[in-house]
Order: sequence, then C-alpha cells, then structure tokens
Amino acid sequence: MSSRCLYILGSYPRWSETFVRQDLKLLLDLGLPLAPVSLFPGDMAAEPDWPAVQLLTPRARAPGGIGPSPGWGPGNLPGVPALRARLSLRRHGRLFRRLRDLATAAGVRHVHAEFADLPAVMAAELHRKLGVSYSVSVHARDVHACKYSLAGLLEGAAFVTACNAAARDRLVAECPALAARVHLIPHGLVLDDWPFSEPADRPHQPMRLLYAGRLVAKKGLPDLLRALALGSKTGLGLSLTIVGEGPDEPALRRLCRDLDIETLVQWRDVVPRRDVRNLLEAADALVAPSIVTAEGDRDGIPNVVMEALAMGTPVLATDAGSLGEVLSERTGWVCRQGDPEHLLARLDELHRNAESARDKSRSARRLVESEYDALTLTRQRAVLFESVLGAGP
Repeated sequence: MSSRCLYILGSYPRWSETFVRQDLKLLLDLGLPLAPVSLFPGDMAAEPDWPAVQLLTPRARAPGGIGPSPGWGPGNLPGVPALRARLSLRRHGRLFRRLRDLATAAGVRHVHAEFADLPAVMAAELHRKLGVSYSVSVHARDVHACKYSLAGLLEGAAFVTACNAAARDRLVAECPALAARVHLIPHGLVLDDWPFSEPADRPHQPMRLLYAGRLVAKKGLPDLLRALALGSKTGLGLSLTIVGEGPDEPALRRLCRDLDIETLVQWRDVVPRRDVRNLLEAADALVAPSIVTAEGDRDGIPNVVMEALAMGTPVLATDAGSLGEVLSERTGWVCRQGDPEHLLARLDELHRNAESARDKSRSARRLVESEYDALTLTRQRAVLFESVLGAGP
C-alpha cells in the first residue's frame, strides 16, 4: 500500500498520553503507511522503542494544555468558538505551511489528527486546501470542554473515533449529522504487558494506596488527601504514593501540610511505564477520585485504571467521565464524587474484605480481556484507515 497518511499529534511524547504512542505503534506494526508528525515537543524524551515522530517545532516549550496546544485555555482566544479556528490558523500559519508542504511532497491522500484541538484545525484546513480526506480521534476534554466549534472541526471528516462512550455520546448530541461516522473504539492494553495476579489475603499495614496521573483539577486529588486525613483520625492506617506532575502540585502539597498528613504521602515525579507496573504490583489499591470540573472537563478512561484492572490491583474510583464504563461494583469500588467520607468508607470495606477484592479482580481481568484487547481494537482502527487510503498509489 503506497498511499500515505499524515498523522498529526499535538505534542509528543507526553507522559500522560501513553495511549497515543501505543496506538500509533500498533498501527505502524500492521503496515499502515502513516507519516507521524508532532506540532510541538512533549514533556519527556522519547525512548528507543517508541514510534519515530517528526517534530515541527524543535525548541523547548513549557508543557501544558491537553497536549495539542500547550499553554492555551478556553479563555485565551477572543470571540466565539467558530472563530477560534481561524485565529489559530493565523497564529500558527508557519506550522500549517510546513504540514501542507509535507503532505504535498509525500503525496498524502489522508490526514489524521489526534484530539479535536489544534491538530484537528490543521487537518480540516488541509482537507479544504488540498482536497485530501481527514479523520480525527477524540478523547475527553477535547469534546466536553472544546474551545473550538466541534461541528466546524469535524463536519467534513471521513470518520471520527471516540475512545469512550461518554465522548461519543456527547459528540453525537452536539453534531447529530456525524452519528454514522463516529466509531467507538477504546484504546485497550497489550494484555501480555500487564500480567494478572490476585490481591493478597491481607493488605499491608498501613494500606498502600497509589495515585498515578496528572495533577490537575479533574483528578479530584483534594478529596483523596482529605480521606487520608480522616483515616488517620479514625485509626484506618493509610499511606499514599502520588506519581505524576501538573499545575496543581503546589496547592496539593500545601493541603497536605494543612491536613498534617505530610508523613503519609510520598511524592514521585513521572516514571516510565514499566515502573508503573511495579508500583501497581506493590499497591493495595489504585485510587482515582476524579470529578467533573465547573468547566466541564472530566476523565475518559485513564490508562492506569485499565492497567490496574488488568493486573488485579483493586481500584477505587468515582464514575466521573467515562470511569463508569469499566468500573462497577462487579469490578471495583465506586465512590461518590467530591465525598472524602464515602471514599474512606469504601477503603475500609476493601481493608476488611479480601475475598470481595479477589472476586472483583477476577471480573475486572475478564472485562479487560473481552473488551479492551489493544491488538483487536487496533485492527478495528486499521479497517477505518484502509477504507480511506485504499490500495492504489
């Protein structure tokens, strides 16, 4: 297949977007003729076995935003969402011209964008200027708190993939004309990378809790810290390891001091994915106390939640965003959003009932195996790309 697809990423690589490089690698492994490019650098260095991606802005930039447009927020651009795409194209005209030249030189016939953000703005404009087809993958914030017009970004797309049902449903509600072109395809896991083992008969004393992810408002970390403080007063021994980084870290550290729980919390910076597996093996539970923010931002299905479910590590999480698509009373412990007392009560249940933990862990692994096998899901994505790339020159 000699046709080529320009595959546009916002920034690469990003620690919190392991699904981006996993999906890209698996598609390339299937032989799809993708030419990956990134508009901006990510927040970490690439490892040797990761996909090679051409960087269009080879200079240091402060990480931020959701990846595609570092440092931008919904209020940074004037005017209504329908105008923001034009303003973005004007601001990033040099980037667009580089993409246009790359697409022309390579004989590209299709463009794919990760996130309904600046990459999708670029893809839609290449469609208009060059007549190539385009597609977009949407995730969570880029649908629920998009700063652009979703209809304007996606109306001409050959297909759109959504990695969770909440994002798909929101997109279809906002853009009914797209319904037939929106495909629900989760990210999934390469199952051999996440071996299963049942929880121990008894948790450690104190019980080892793990949080891994970005330190941002939608993750609900203040509720977890308050639950930790409550546990120290009620006698439920708890310790917490926080892995990740983000703009909320200074405020979270201050909250730890105010709650007098500094000795109960260990802070870790971002770590390689293999180390996440080791941390999950050592933890008695992964906690994801996510919330829906006032701006509408929310989680999709965090990578680390899927990894914990696959490995048999008990998961306590809210049903914010798309977490409820994988977490139920059958597969884990569902907590109320914004309710530290309820979170503590669920931790106490886990502490007291090892048999329930084993039952839930087995159900969680079966769910991941049946619905979130990344190799199967990648083949579904590949079919969509093949439908627009064809087999000709």
